[in-house]
Amino acid sequence: MMQIDQPFGPQLIAGDSWSWTLDLSDYDPVTYTLKYFFRGPGTLDLVATASGNSFKVTAAGTDTSALPPGIYAWSMCVFDASNNRTELDRGQVEVLLDIAGETAGLENRGWVKISLDNVRAVLQGRAGRVEKQYMINGRELQLLSPQELVNLEGYLSSRYRREQIESGELPPASNQVKVSFGDASNPVLVRMWKNFPGNSA
Repeated sequence: MMQIDQPFGPQLIAGDSWSWTLDLSDYDPVTYTLKYFFRGPGTLDLVATASGNSFKVTAAGTDTSALPPGIYAWSMCVFDASNNRTELDRGQVEVLLDIAGETAGLENRGWVKISLDNVRAVLQGRAGRVEKQYMINGRELQLLSPQELVNLEGYLSSRYRREQIESGELPPASNQVKVSFGDASNPVLVRMWKNFPGNSA
């Protein structure tokens, strides 16, 4: 699989028009079709058009506005004339809420806080269908073990507190005590932590 610079940032906004151009020297736009697949709380498939020797990818605001906010996995693939697929790259992006399309009852929590609230609801046995089926890195909360949920709650609590400090909502802690949550060598948890947006660990 090729490593290609992600042509968009770590966040995209639902309701905005998305557009980027890619030069792929090994693939001629005349004989290959380039597609992007976004999968998360919603789905979106984009088909590039030829622009000289490049591929131009566009998504209308009317298409992106239907995407629920959250973390999406994306995959970039080319297809030859026989529809044989080759995946060139993949990654994750956070799709932000289309605020302009909201009226009353706006959800103003960030992804970390939403995830934390949903994890706590599952742990406390008060989760409804929406909370139980909430997806983190492709896994439903109801399918995580109790220990994974506890570890996840600790991680998200730490992330959320850091966000509050960075935004000025909370003062910086003068006397910090570092706490370890769970088995840091657990390969399942390591993969989950690695793929969280903004994770620098």
